[in-house]
Amino acid sequence: MTMAPGGELAASGQKLLSASPQPGTAGAAASPQQPRLAVVTLPGEIDTSNDGQVQDALTRALDGGTAVLVADAGGTTFCGCSGVTALLLTHHRAAAAGAQLRVVVGSPPMRRMLELTAADHVLNTYPTLAAALADGQTPDR
Repeated sequence: MTMAPGGELAASGQKLLSASPQPGTAGAAASPQQPRLAVVTLPGEIDTSNDGQVQDALTRALDGGTAVLVADAGGTTFCGCSGVTALLLTHHRAAAAGAQLRVVVGSPPMRRMLELTAADHVLNTYPTLAAALADGQTPDR
């Protein structure tokens, strides 16, 4: 996924993309070596101003037949309730599709928000992107 001229997320080809989301946007990268794995890099802050973009990026990644979706919030320092809702909705959509959502939670404020909302009891969280990618669990498909 890349940023289109209008600031919207746009799908790209099958190449590995280095997504550097701008503030208030979400980006994604898909790996051609593992076509059933997608990584969506979340923005530094998620709130009501961009939760729709985040939700859309996560949904599009799942719609492509992804078996494992990694939501990389490693650089996310603020996540409001609407962002937590987007992650929980994606978790439920993934489970319904026989896929798995893995969430990278690198910052203490992000982890605390997931704890306060009890979302950490539902979501599969990882301290780093490398840990999320290295998890050998595969969803039942």
